[in-house]
Amino acid sequence: MRFRSKWLVASCTALACLLSSKEARAADGQCQVATDLALVPDMTSNTTPSGTVTSSGSSYYAPWNAFDRTNATLWLSTENTTSVWIAYDWATPRLVKTYQIAYANGDCCQERGPRDWTLQGWTGVAWMTLDTVSSQSGWYSNFTRKYV
Repeated sequence: MRFRSKWLVASCTALACLLSSKEARAADGQCQVATDLALVPDMTSNTTPSGTVTSSGSSYYAPWNAFDRTNATLWLSTENTTSVWIAYDWATPRLVKTYQIAYANGDCCQERGPRDWTLQGWTGVAWMTLDTVSSQSGWYSNFTRKYV
């Protein structure tokens, strides 16, 4: 799994909360972040209200669903692909200290949860690895995970 953006992006089969320096709380499966702390707004399309969400391949599930802060929708990559990516592109660089990934595909399909990924940011010249995570499992029992 590969996540890309101008500075930072996070999400996979669910919603994402990109935060500056404060905590997000997950309650009832919802990502709750004060609006002024969320670096990515509640997306309603790939370009609304701001920024641009893109992903590799095509899917029935629109990429912006990963950033709409509800578990009623989700983003799934194209089936049977070994390497996929999703990105949120800001107009200007952002400082991100934490990110969250939440699984929202129910207990039927835990194998769809992200297992390994590299979080990358764009320096203006090249992609830079910011975080690498491996061997994640058990998403149904711990559906929201925070990474610093």
